[in-house]
Amino acid sequence: MILQLSSHNGIWFLFTTSVKGLEIYYLKDIEKGKLISHPCNPITIDTKYCRCGGGPVFINKILFRIAQDCSSEYGENISILKIKKLSETEYEEELMIGNYFDKKETWNSRGGHHLSCVEFNGSTIIAVDGKQNDYIINNFLSISYLIYKKIRKIICNL
Repeated sequence: MILQLSSHNGIWFLFTTSVKGLEIYYLKDIEKGKLISHPCNPITIDTKYCRCGGGPVFINKILFRIAQDCSSEYGENISILKIKKLSETEYEEELMIGNYFDKKETWNSRGGHHLSCVEFNGSTIIAVDGKQNDYIINNFLSISYLIYKKIRKIICNL
């Protein structure tokens, strides 16, 4: 489950991915309020768009949602959707950019699953991650773990 919390028009919205798909909950008082399930839940069940891929972000007074594509594998890519309506009773979004990562660089040759944007000290900071084949570390850790398990079994049976 991934949670993304965002304030919009004085209401706090929690975006989360569950077994049902993308769901939104809302509350007015973040400290004492009770989360209320959005009446449009699930917002989508499409595995290309139902997993959060970063918190909602405002750009030029327009709210966008980052979605992680898990349609063929975890973190295949991300898409950017424009949130056209967001209230306690309505939700509407529109795909703006699909398959954001072109996968031409080594760091994201197999895709990516996160994009975050924040304002800090008058600057915009953007963080992304990428997927790539990792032959050395994963294989080393895998072999090391197998050796550990064998040694532990031998010691425990003494």
